[in-house]
Amino acid sequence: MRVAVVGSGGVGGYFGGRLAASGIDVVFVARGAHLAALSSRGLRIVSPLGDVNLPSVAATSDTGSVGTVDIVFFTVKLYDTASARATLPPLVGSETAVISFQATLSDAIEVDIWTKFVWLSVFSGVTSVTRLPIGPLRDDPDLLALCQAAALEAMAVARARGVALPSEVFDGMIADFQSLPSGVKSSMLEDLERGRPLELPWLSGAVVRLADELAVPAPTHRFIATVLKPYVSGRRA
Repeated sequence: MRVAVVGSGGVGGYFGGRLAASGIDVVFVARGAHLAALSSRGLRIVSPLGDVNLPSVAATSDTGSVGTVDIVFFTVKLYDTASARATLPPLVGSETAVISFQATLSDAIEVDIWTKFVWLSVFSGVTSVTRLPIGPLRDDPDLLALCQAAALEAMAVARARGVALPSEVFDGMIADFQSLPSGVKSSMLEDLERGRPLELPWLSGAVVRLADELAVPAPTHRFIATVLKPYVSGRRA
């Protein structure tokens, strides 16, 4: 079996690395610093489930040099979806499965997508705007209230679009926040700290756009989107 990982960051690197360590033929499609690191140093995974150290891995920026594979893991950031999708044809044959790590098979896909979107927009937005991991946010009543307000806004937008999100979505998000290790950060906060582009337009920015279309108030997400707007394209000069 041959597997191509398109988008070899945290998610793609983890799952691709696990498969490569098990003996599967995996090629990592990357660019820039990720490609340079994979080519020169291989891949190392540090995880509570067990570490993996691969001194050498197959990595390239050219999908044309890879050829048809059995499975493509599509694990790119939201802002790279369109450009990365254009690189897929050389990898895809009549029997190739393309697996996106951005959604799962579901009988109620709109509810599931919005459930994830509420969680992710709140977690990413509030950790990034405060520059804090989840621990201080859930332990401070005022910051937790900020998370709750952002969640209720996103849920109101979903319901205004006709997606019947149950109240359990709110309760589940808070329970998830309580269960996470206190030092966990969103990937958007890590991108912000490293001066990388942000997925903000697809998260709090999207909540604001949809809220405006539907005449639904979204002051918390509007604040988040406004404060982080100068950093959307990466670190300012």
